[in-house]
Amino acid sequence: MAFRASILLYSASNTRRCALQHVLRASKSTAAASQVASDGESTKPFSEMPGDAGWPLIGAFGSISELTSGKVGKESYVYKLCAKYGPIARVYIPGFGWTVFVNSANAVETMFRAEGKYPSRSSMFEHTVTNIHKHSNWPSGLIFAHGEDWKRIRSAIGKQVIPRRVGNLTPVLCDVTEDLLNHLEETTTSNGERIEDITLIMTKWAFQNTAYFVFGENLEVYNTDKRTHQEFMEAGLEFIKQVGLIVPLPIFKYFPSIAYRKFIQATGRMRELGKQVMERKVVVLSEDIARGVVDETRAVGILEQWLIEGKLEPEDALTQACDLLSAGLDTTKNTSTFLLYELAKQPALQDQLCTEIRTVLGNKVNPSWEDLQDIPLIRYCLKEILRMYPATETNFREIETDTVMNGYQVPAGTSVLSCNSVMSYSTDYFDEPDKFIPERWNKSKEDSIHPFVSLPFGFGQRGCYGRRLAELEIYILLTKLIPRFTLSTDQDSIALFQGTVLKPNEPVPITIKERSL
Repeated sequence: MAFRASILLYSASNTRRCALQHVLRASKSTAAASQVASDGESTKPFSEMPGDAGWPLIGAFGSISELTSGKVGKESYVYKLCAKYGPIARVYIPGFGWTVFVNSANAVETMFRAEGKYPSRSSMFEHTVTNIHKHSNWPSGLIFAHGEDWKRIRSAIGKQVIPRRVGNLTPVLCDVTEDLLNHLEETTTSNGERIEDITLIMTKWAFQNTAYFVFGENLEVYNTDKRTHQEFMEAGLEFIKQVGLIVPLPIFKYFPSIAYRKFIQATGRMRELGKQVMERKVVVLSEDIARGVVDETRAVGILEQWLIEGKLEPEDALTQACDLLSAGLDTTKNTSTFLLYELAKQPALQDQLCTEIRTVLGNKVNPSWEDLQDIPLIRYCLKEILRMYPATETNFREIETDTVMNGYQVPAGTSVLSCNSVMSYSTDYFDEPDKFIPERWNKSKEDSIHPFVSLPFGFGQRGCYGRRLAELEIYILLTKLIPRFTLSTDQDSIALFQGTVLKPNEPVPITIKERSL
């Protein structure tokens, strides 16, 4: 009963506040929004946009449970909404106010082009996690920071992820993937080895990669004696899982839900273990500084680079490191799992990849950064898997100015969501969207694909901070694995679950066999 009462209290108070804000915004938006339209076409007021207002006071309350149900494809709330209302629709979500869903690439472009100085996914979303951090006396992290605080952090850590800087990590990330391949060889017979769930192995590989990028250390997880490393990995996964449950309805202000308590526990454990690594780094860096041998451009871990530059206090740096570790771990392990699964169903494509890789590498064991740029098929494979299995069902922004979208006036301050999964499978944008066809991204064919129809890493200043790392990890994985092994599977499809990120909802079996020369 107390739980229900807290939900209704939160919903009613925030709904009244959001309703007043949107009335004020809508009342002054008509003239300004009309000026945004450049094609001379008349625009319709926001009130005429199709959608679901729901019930008085509580709005479309069921949308929250639907959005967090984990359903994907045609069973998902987003798909049903788009099927019912078309390319643009609005829903009154308790606590968030009017939220606009778009599945038009042109509208998505408008959404991102309307970004201001401080792009916001949603002030409600960002304030929720920021408040949790403040309550626990933790600094804000880049992923959830808002306004000027976000700008400060982004400016302090921006240059470490430019492509060439990330490319310097190629040798150490090759070592991480070599550990994976050696692990596979130890368990593979001459007739091949059926791995009942490749996700478990890719989780360990993704953790090692991301930990190397963030902390500059090889945090082994194949070695069962390294229990603290396993705990670090598990805490990172739990962090991402629980944040997706506490943000849609932040009732923790009134009732400390199970998700809230698990989030606090996972974050605290991550910070505890991360601090141990950071303190080791501080000792080594202090000694290097005393000897005058520090070169920030050669520091392996991004945490080391932040500490050397001194733009972040150690506690700030620790928060950014833990946030990046958890975000990079979960997305990369799922993407790599989906990619290996789709390749396992296409032996001819594996052979084609193998030929391209061997042509570029020759007798080299490890690719260089330059080599990876000369194997276009690995890039096509990654773009295609991210189209078919986008990590997040939606990208969203809280637009800063009155804007015209799909012929409707949208007031400033409205949250707008691009429906990634809907557009990715729309025949309006892709031929045979249900099929894994990497060649569709060949430059000669890609010109016909709208540049805003598939944005798995987001767009603009608030795009994915770890994008270049994620791409590099996958490129190295394919370049080293495919020439050594062949993959196959007897599973026709995968059950999926849309949590904070998209993930398999069942084991993903893959048989791995050493490739004959």
